[in-house]
This record gives sequence, C-alpha cells and structure tokens, in this order.
Amino acid sequence: MQAIFKNKVIADSADVLAVDGEHFFPRASVDKNALMSSNHRSRHAQYGEETWYSLLVDGDMLHEAAWAYLDPLEAGEAMKDRIAFTRGVTLR
Repeated sequence: MQAIFKNKVIADSADVLAVDGEHFFPRASVDKNALMSSNHRSRHAQYGEETWYSLLVDGDMLHEAAWAYLDPLEAGEAMKDRIAFTRGVTLR
C-alpha cells in the first residue's frame, strides 16, 4: 500500500496494519523528509496519546496529516512504531 500527497509517494509498504478503518504504515516506510513534527497532541481512550505530524512536499504543507502512538496503551501496542495518515493523503 502507498500513501500519496501531492503526487509523491510518502509511504510504501506491504506491511500495513488496519485498525478501526485507519491504515498504519511502519515508521521506516515513511519518507522522513516529508514528515514534520507538530506540537498538536490528542488522546484516544483505548490507544493513548496521539502525536501528530504535518507533511511537507515540494513546498506544500498539510498540517496535522499524520499521527502515531509513540507510547501506546496496551490496546494500542500493535500500532507502536507505525504512522497513519488522514485527510488530504491518498491511500492505494
């Protein structure tokens, strides 16, 4: 599966974990040059704190377009070291 933003593949892996309709890519499969840290945090009751990232491709920024559970609760352990994408990112 690939994650695409602005016609650029930002993640590519056959090892994608589907959870609650979201697709989590291994962190190593994500283009680190496109991923920008964000100060935004949120919390999922079952999985724990979500750390958000923005995407930057060819000068175009998509704010809070990806998230990860860096230190998940027990129910979210399978998502550790993985990143999911949201609006504006095409999965195929």
